[in-house]
Amino acid sequence: MKGVYYSSKVTKSVFVDYGSLSPEHQRLYEKSRDYVSSQHPIKCVCGRLCTGLHEQSCGKFRAAVNRHFLKTVQGVQNEKSE
Repeated sequence: MKGVYYSSKVTKSVFVDYGSLSPEHQRLYEKSRDYVSSQHPIKCVCGRLCTGLHEQSCGKFRAAVNRHFLKTVQGVQNEKSE
């Protein structure tokens, strides 16, 4: 998929380039970000107090969003192929 880069096969960390995603995938990414944010209303994934500014700069939050986004995209692709 265009815009998704695997930075390490060992750690399976993922980098998602939001700007190069298709409009459909951008909407899915935004939904993933909102979902992860709603799952952690008080504390961030990393354990700190979550604010909008913190979520923009937190690497662990972005990694959680990227993982959820990839699971969502893979689920949508599996539904389309069936």
